[in-house]
Amino acid sequence: MKFNKQNIQSIIIRNFNWVKNLKNKVYVVDNGYIPLSRTFVLNTIKYDEWLKRDISYIPDVFDCDDYAMYLKCKISKMFVNEQQKLPGALGFIITTKHAFNFSVDNRGSVVIYDTVKTRLETNPKMFPIFLEIKPGNNLKLIYI
Repeated sequence: MKFNKQNIQSIIIRNFNWVKNLKNKVYVVDNGYIPLSRTFVLNTIKYDEWLKRDISYIPDVFDCDDYAMYLKCKISKMFVNEQQKLPGALGFIITTKHAFNFSVDNRGSVVIYDTVKTRLETNPKMFPIFLEIKPGNNLKLIYI
């Protein structure tokens, strides 16, 4: 199974419809994506030597946004090594105060990961709470 650009765009809009000016904040840059299981993403986070908070986390140097971009690059590199023709359906979300990863699984469900704390949320109704959206902390970017 795979998702095309329009599928991913629709999934994001459906799961983040509470965000003001959403279409101006969503960047779907590839033509297609391979769904990723929650287990695959979590294991990639948990067993990567650079994503272990106690070892690598350095504010402003290697912090939440770097964790999110690193995980996206790591999974992309895994797909290159496996000679996949499309990237994994993993992106990142940037808020005013924090950065997160998100994935899309084979059912079209979105999972958000706090890569630094190795925690996740699967319920779209809870996404604003998980992302801590409130005055002073807005969703700025969704990139996949």
